[in-house]
Amino acid sequence: MVTFLGYPAEKVKIVQGERAIYNSSHGVRRGFCSKCGTPISYEADRYPGEIHLYISALDNPDDFKPEQHVHFDEKIAWFDTNDDLPRKESSG
Repeated sequence: MVTFLGYPAEKVKIVQGERAIYNSSHGVRRGFCSKCGTPISYEADRYPGEIHLYISALDNPDDFKPEQHVHFDEKIAWFDTNDDLPRKESSG
């Protein structure tokens, strides 16, 4: 299971280390630490101008509260979120 934070790409700045990019499939770019390989980001042509950060790569992930669940229809059958946040289906 993965938790991402989505932001406008121009609002995000990597302040330590170098982010390398891997073109994992057509229109999809995955960022990772060029030193240790830790996954950092996801960018895709289907989300123009956005960058999605792996919450596990942040120093203080508890500082970021979720606002919604996206791709909720793709969740693992046994997973339960147990909250009242909006759930959005996949879009394509």
